[in-house]
Amino acid sequence: MKLNGREVEIVEFGGIMMRDWPDLVDAYIEEARFQDTGDELTEEQTDSLHEQYKCEVHELILDSTIP
Repeated sequence: MKLNGREVEIVEFGGIMMRDWPDLVDAYIEEARFQDTGDELTEEQTDSLHEQYKCEVHELILDSTIP
């Protein structure tokens, strides 16, 4: 995934409640970093990334819940 032309690595998700699986409507990106510098995204940048890649983020969240 890219934000402002820079590759982003999602480090951690939050708000995952298994009783809501597979919808996981409360799940969100807890932490993400720019791959080129390792700098953590701000909350605003993380929200923007989530909005821009809703389907992809949801798939990653689902993947993270499968043992």
